Amino acid sequence: MIKRIFKGNLNKLHVMNSIEGLGWSMVGIFIPIYLLTLGFSLQQVFIYYIIQNTVILLTSFLVVYLGRIVSIKKVLIVRFPFLLLFLTLLYNLQNIDFPIYLLAIIDGLQLMLYWFPVHILFAQFADKKILAHQQVNYSRFHNSLPCLGHSLEG
Repeated sequence: MIKRIFKGNLNKLHVMNSIEGLGWSMVGIFIPIYLLTLGFSLQQVFIYYIIQNTVILLTSFLVVYLGRIVSIKKVLIVRFPFLLLFLTLLYNLQNIDFPIYLLAIIDGLQLMLYWFPVHILFAQFADKKILAHQQVNYSRFHNSLPCLGHSLEG
């Protein structure tokens, strides 16, 4: 069964994306709550998410440009230092004086460096003849793990 799951690039992409969804389902929902408990106002948290989504919009062009210069897989790998920086800064936000809006920029950049390449790779790996079947399997697998993550949170 394990060999069957990891057979083919599309299945590997589904597994990677599902693990990502599981991880973010256990972390992402608590980020605004964490920021509020650190003393940031509700308005600052809203502005954080506005900046994050604006960065996602603006950096999509950068990701496409980088994908043409280097491979799209390398763009996906470049994301990990930004993810590590974001999580480290978020964890230490209570101990250091770091601007929340700069954290939103790093968060938006790491998100775009993940989601855009994943969608491009999905389009490359998908078999056009059975795309609907592949998408159903992907959605079923990808949507079930975050549910598991929310139940593990307790």
